[in-house]
Amino acid sequence: MSRSSQSSQVPGTLLTIGAQFSSQTDAALAVTLFALAGPIGTVSLRLGFSAIILLLVFRPNLKKVTRKGWLAILAFGTSMGLMNSSMFLALDRLPLGTAVTLELLGPLMLAVVLAKRAIAWLWSGVALIGVLFLTGVDAAQTDLLGVVFALFAAAMWASYIVTSARTSLLVQKSDGLALAVTVSALIVVPFGAITAGDALLRTDVLLWGLLIALMSTAIPYTLEFFALRLIPRETFAILLSLAPVIATLSGFVVLGQVLTLFDLVGVGFVVVACAGALRMRAQPDTKS
Repeated sequence: MSRSSQSSQVPGTLLTIGAQFSSQTDAALAVTLFALAGPIGTVSLRLGFSAIILLLVFRPNLKKVTRKGWLAILAFGTSMGLMNSSMFLALDRLPLGTAVTLELLGPLMLAVVLAKRAIAWLWSGVALIGVLFLTGVDAAQTDLLGVVFALFAAAMWASYIVTSARTSLLVQKSDGLALAVTVSALIVVPFGAITAGDALLRTDVLLWGLLIALMSTAIPYTLEFFALRLIPRETFAILLSLAPVIATLSGFVVLGQVLTLFDLVGVGFVVVACAGALRMRAQPDTKS
């Protein structure tokens, strides 16, 4: 690794960790809005306000976006919208720490596949044990639909990582991010308006939605977007191993959610799987 590459790893890592602290804490705050606006209504506020903020801040130049750039933006925005919507539907049924741990399987499996080494699948097996602790030990107490939503969010998170990286290569500066968030808002907001109705017009709901947009979408997405310019996709994906820990703490502090011992063991297995994959990724492959 060159000196310039090494120097970019530190700010890239700090940007990714900062994004996790912001998004996981405010995901807990977003759950408190479900009673008034519902999960899809809350996502609509989150993405709608974020789109407005990013468009005002970055003022993307539409004339400089190529056809390939627009296709990348469309894929990026669609992944973002589906990821957010399915995750909030999961949070309506599962504790924050559990939902985030299941969602982390998407980036983990992406890193395993990109590693192209047989031993990488060992860590996917460790993660699977964690999932069994989270969902299979006490299946009667597990909301299976919530698990399905969380796993779909995991797949969309993997897609988000890939499409975000591609967009950053095809679209100038931050234009791609602002336009992708706008695409995601255009996809989700109509459904939020249908499900939440007049609640989205209440002043208190709008102000809370603006706060959530600032702290849980606009800031983290911007940090992650620039992080992906500084660190490889695989490293970015594995650094997200901190997410379940931060989410569990946020769920406890903000929402009063206490995970069972089995849940905590499951979270631990997934975090260990991510850490193991990161260590494996850092080691050179001796096979030629």
